[in-house]
Amino acid sequence: AIAVDEKDQIYVAGHSSFADDNYEEKQQWPVTEGAWDEEFPPPRGAAGIGKGVIAKLDSNLSTVLSSTWLGGKECNYPNEECKDVIHCMAFDDDGNLWVAGHTTYPDFPVTDGCLDDSYDGDGDIFLSKLDPDLSQLLISTYIGGIREEEPTDIEFDDQGNIYLLGWTYSSGFPMPDDGYMSVHSQYEEDGFILKLPPSADEILAGTFIGG
Repeated sequence: AIAVDEKDQIYVAGHSSFADDNYEEKQQWPVTEGAWDEEFPPPRGAAGIGKGVIAKLDSNLSTVLSSTWLGGKECNYPNEECKDVIHCMAFDDDGNLWVAGHTTYPDFPVTDGCLDDSYDGDGDIFLSKLDPDLSQLLISTYIGGIREEEPTDIEFDDQGNIYLLGWTYSSGFPMPDDGYMSVHSQYEEDGFILKLPPSADEILAGTFIGG
């Protein structure tokens, strides 16, 4: 994912992992001092372990201004795949960075009072808000059901409400009863749209899109 702020600074985000036991060599994502999370998870033996990453660069792409990991730490590999992947991001009107992605970590960092503080299994969505310097995790929550889901886009309206777009296999995905399509189709994955307030602590509206 990539986004450009009002100062033409470039934010890139995604996933970084290692594929062997050379942990000290493989953890060299350029994390900066004072970042929200400077620590890669401890090694668990082999491929399948990874963590979300975010970096801010100057407009000439010559300097990493700030950079952080974002993800869980405890992993039951090889019994479970352990990874966080950031799929999309956007800035709110205050210049804070919102990112959304997919995690299989049961201890992804969430904040007090969030919408959902527990991992439901098989890969949940996370939605997180960081300050522009990537030094503070301001809001963070899981969103999901018992099966896999992923986000694909984030947008904001004039009131700062958040619109999250994605897809899910979960029939138990959290969805209000009064949306256009409030029940999952049960066939493979359905698309979804959720509307959340700026605090991201409740779902104001939503619908599945599929058939």
